[in-house]
Amino acid sequence: MAWASKFLESHHIKAKSAPGKGLCIFGKEQEIRSAMVEVFCSQYHDIELLYPVDEFTDLFETDLYEDIRHEMLKVIRESDLTISDLSAKKIATYLTLVPERIKKGAELEFAEDMKNELRNSYEFEVAEKILKQKTVRQTGIKDENEILNLTRMLLVNKDVDLRNTRVPPHISPELYRETEELLTEMNQFFRKENSSLFSSSLYEQYRSDMLSILLKLQLQRRFDHLDSRHFISYTETGENNYSPAALEYTRKVIGWLEDRCRQKIRRPDLIRGLSSIFHYILKQIPFDIQKMDLRYLWQGRPGTGMICPHGSPAQKKIRLS
Repeated sequence: MAWASKFLESHHIKAKSAPGKGLCIFGKEQEIRSAMVEVFCSQYHDIELLYPVDEFTDLFETDLYEDIRHEMLKVIRESDLTISDLSAKKIATYLTLVPERIKKGAELEFAEDMKNELRNSYEFEVAEKILKQKTVRQTGIKDENEILNLTRMLLVNKDVDLRNTRVPPHISPELYRETEELLTEMNQFFRKENSSLFSSSLYEQYRSDMLSILLKLQLQRRFDHLDSRHFISYTETGENNYSPAALEYTRKVIGWLEDRCRQKIRRPDLIRGLSSIFHYILKQIPFDIQKMDLRYLWQGRPGTGMICPHGSPAQKKIRLS
């Protein structure tokens, strides 16, 4: 129960006991739907729910899922957007949930300035095209707030790659400027910390990649939350491919961004992206390497292990069986 409460809290939902009703959850409809989709999508990764609940599964129109996903991907391929396979699954799953939430009378709420920002985005046009597809129309989504929430999900889940000059990133000038300022501030901080990597020419070569990651962070921060817990990310085994030095740089950058954004960052795609950049930079730095013939010696008791060069006095003192 404690773990479930933490999961809900990470999605900005509170669980409270209500007299005569049992345990109830309270939060914005957007957050409740996101948490439901996250739980449901864990099943796509060959993970069975510990306590399967048919009443929960029945909330999703699973018969429509494949057709909705194919129609949605067709629209996205014809647009300037790209999204990951996992994001496509989550958005399609979300669309299968909407009819039941509409029947329940659960309404989405947006501030007026957020509505205007979403309406004026390129993703709003894509969302409208998705909702006009044959199977998607069966969900009965017509309310503008429902269109706006699909727009929000496209913004949060889309890929950002500034190296791909053939496709415009569709980022507002204001958000782009704020993100460039954030990157400049971050670089200045680590240069003052005597981190020579952030002053190197190699790091500058990856500036557009770093800016792409920060733009995605800004979109997720603006239209969602950075601290939401995720069951499945497709990155569960990826961190072993990065060097310890790359992971340490990533840890420092994430720590700085968390202080700057005043939010815990649990976005696997952001963490993986940063690790990749530092990994590739460090791989290109030439190091003088002197090969050594080392031995690990252990005398069979805790605290007696040591590494020393082969043939050293320390090795000769230790009898090896």
